[in-house]
Amino acid sequence: MRYVPDRTGRFSQRPHYKPEELDRECENIIAGFLKQRYGSEDYPVSTDDLTVLIERDTAVADCVPHHSIGFGRAPLAPADCGCTSGPAASGERKPLMPSPPGPPMTLGNMRSLGVRLLAVTCELCHHEAVLPADRWPDEVLVSTFQPRMACTCCGIVGADARPNWREMQASGNWRTDPGAPFT
Repeated sequence: MRYVPDRTGRFSQRPHYKPEELDRECENIIAGFLKQRYGSEDYPVSTDDLTVLIERDTAVADCVPHHSIGFGRAPLAPADCGCTSGPAASGERKPLMPSPPGPPMTLGNMRSLGVRLLAVTCELCHHEAVLPADRWPDEVLVSTFQPRMACTCCGIVGADARPNWREMQASGNWRTDPGAPFT
């Protein structure tokens, strides 16, 4: 594993695994979970077992923000972390989607947030491009671009298209406090 620059702008760096490293880490996580749960590794892994594994790690992540969960580290069980409040300490489960999603984003909504460009990423070769959206009207949904994008590298039609939030961050309109007004 090595760290590479994060091109999304959310982090300065992110971990990058070679496929064989990722396979090994995933196998270690599954093997450790099965040994802990059953005392042996029995394959194939059931969907119920995968659900328990995911919910276990999600509960720990919800427990305390400073818990580090990642490849190569064993997460603390909620009872072992020392937390006295929150969903993990009380045994509550966090719903996978806590609230219904809002309305689909339109270009007008995107522009009102100070973003005028779409970040487009090819789903096959991961080529990235930025598309100015000024020529389309405000009522056009951002999601309408996804099935219509053609990659200039590999030629596949269909790409991930979303607001280019890096533009907002670069302009100084990025808010770390959600209640603060835009500058």
